[in-house]
Amino acid sequence: MSIFPVFKTKYLNFYQNFRQIFIFGCMPITMSRLNLIKGLGSVLQIAEGETIELPYKVYDALDNRTNLTPANYLWFVPRLAGKGAFTDVYSVTNNWGANHGAESYHGM
Repeated sequence: MSIFPVFKTKYLNFYQNFRQIFIFGCMPITMSRLNLIKGLGSVLQIAEGETIELPYKVYDALDNRTNLTPANYLWFVPRLAGKGAFTDVYSVTNNWGANHGAESYHGM
């Protein structure tokens, strides 16, 4: 389990009362996103994978490249198929509609 401080921002008053968020690695999750594409309509993206724990220095470097919101505390690694959009982690990220989605835990 990794424990990271929650950054206080002017946008997230709800999270200002929390001091830490607990993150467990190896949790099986499904990430999904609904994209609205002009001329096509709604497109649902689904990726299965798991959460990972990162050393704090790696976490901090990645977090500083994105917006500082609590959503960044969940690091997701997709299950790869070796072809198409799931060739490697970069391919999944490159084909995803945005840098975020909705995650659901599907534990036992």
